[in-house]
Amino acid sequence: MLTVRVPNVLFIDDDSPFLDGLRRSMHSQRMRCSFAIDFETALEIMDREPIDIVVCDERMPTKSGWEFLGELRESHPTIMRIMLSGGSSMASMVATINRGQVYRYLIKPCPQELLVDTIEKAFEFKLLTEQCRDSLKYLRHINEVIQHIKDTDPDLLAACRGDLPAPGSVSPEIDLAQLHEKLDVEISHARAAFGA
Repeated sequence: MLTVRVPNVLFIDDDSPFLDGLRRSMHSQRMRCSFAIDFETALEIMDREPIDIVVCDERMPTKSGWEFLGELRESHPTIMRIMLSGGSSMASMVATINRGQVYRYLIKPCPQELLVDTIEKAFEFKLLTEQCRDSLKYLRHINEVIQHIKDTDPDLLAACRGDLPAPGSVSPEIDLAQLHEKLDVEISHARAAFGA
């Protein structure tokens, strides 16, 4: 059975009625939503559950949203960051984009369709980034396996690349079946290590 991963989204805003409205409007969407009225509550939520996307208000009482998103970028770099603001200065927008490296900057009142679409696209971007990171990790491991084979059994590597002498001139001490078996074992280990 194929399970579809849905985004885990955290909304941060000090305006309780606005958060209540978000809670009602986002209830029917294909995402898990959490809501925090302050940064302390937001951090507690992030400690309890894996958050994919944070949608944060720019104007908060203790510090600005861009300051929080900048800190979040350092402490939780894989969380996608979206700023939702009721109108702010150009300097604040630039700081948000540069320091917080937000995925999108949205202005209140933001149509629900735009907010949902932005969250969905941010989640797709996050998943693609994770896939690329996992693929790179897997390729690095495969390179380590190849280097190990090269260091410990150069004949196996030569056989895999097709660098062996022409048929009939193969040295009797090279057992191609054994070389292929060793390679299959190494590849199986690599796949098991990465769940491939």
